[in-house]
Amino acid sequence: MMHPRLLATSIAVVIWGCGSAEAQTLVLGGRAGLTSATQWLNQPYFGYQRVHGTTAGVAATLELGPYFAVQAEGLYVEKGARYYTSYQMRMSYLEGPLLARLSWPIASSRYRLFALGGMAPSVELRCAGYQTVNNPVVNFFDAPPGTSPLDCDSQRQRHTDRSQVMGGGLAFDRGPSQVTLEFRRTRGSDIAGYDC
Repeated sequence: MMHPRLLATSIAVVIWGCGSAEAQTLVLGGRAGLTSATQWLNQPYFGYQRVHGTTAGVAATLELGPYFAVQAEGLYVEKGARYYTSYQMRMSYLEGPLLARLSWPIASSRYRLFALGGMAPSVELRCAGYQTVNNPVVNFFDAPPGTSPLDCDSQRQRHTDRSQVMGGGLAFDRGPSQVTLEFRRTRGSDIAGYDC
């Protein structure tokens, strides 16, 4: 549920950022990048290491004025967790970030710094992994020796997620197109039944 102050602030930002209809620009494009994901537990003696993956998809950005834009994306995202060589879980998601973007032009150039934030609902497409077994047998799958396939259903309770997104970057307007370089942090909800 959205808090009243957050709702009022959001409405004020939209009204402040909206210009006339002539100033509105729709930018369509692709997204590609790398992910570095980990899972955090409330147990200080046990922590997962990062799993690296890729992300790719499409985006639509509606610039409502020189300082404010709204952005919707459809992304394929790889996430997961690992614990040294004894455990690894890789999950693929279809993610739909809905973001607000505030930007600041750099002097009179075509470069703009921006900050963005919002939410990213997602649904799991696939889960796979491995874990160490005490009595290894012959491996019939692509995993390190002495491991067995991971039962993903025992590792998490939900197949959907709703993440908070924060980030920033640099946008460069080049005629009718726009190039953006951005860094974002996405914090998901607790899909495992632990305090993530």
